[in-house]
Amino acid sequence: MKCLESVTAHDDAVNAVTVSVDGVVYTGSADMRIRVWVRPERKKRHALVATLEKHKSAVNALALSLDGRRRDDGKFLCLNVLVGHQKPVKSLSAGYEAESSDVVSLFSGSLDGKVGVWRIKLSSGSRGDSSPSCSSPDE
Repeated sequence: MKCLESVTAHDDAVNAVTVSVDGVVYTGSADMRIRVWVRPERKKRHALVATLEKHKSAVNALALSLDGRRRDDGKFLCLNVLVGHQKPVKSLSAGYEAESSDVVSLFSGSLDGKVGVWRIKLSSGSRGDSSPSCSSPDE
C-alpha cells in the first residue's frame, strides 16, 4: 500500500484521527489541540481550517456523530467534559439513541479498565448553543 499524503499535523504525538461522513478530518494530539482539516476541491493535499485549543491535557480520543452534524454557523464547541474516569480516556465512540435524533450515546474507554456510557441531550438555547446533559452509568 502506498501513502498518498503525509502532513505534519501537530507539535507532538497524534493520538487520534477521525473522519466525518463529508470527508472533514479531525486530529487530536498530545500537544493539547484538536485540528480540523479539509481537502479543497481539485487539490491533492488537506488544508488546516481550524485549531481547537484550551484543552488541559493531551487529546487521546475523538468521536463524531454518525451523520457528522455540526452547528449551522460552522463553529466548533465543546459539548461537555467527561468526569468520572480515574485514568485517561483512550477511546470514544458515539451514536444516536434509536428513539431520538437529539440524544447521543457516548461510550468512553479508559486506562482505568472501565467503559463509561454517557447520554448527551442536544438542545438549542437562545443563541443556538448546544446544551448537553451527561450521566455516567453509575448515576
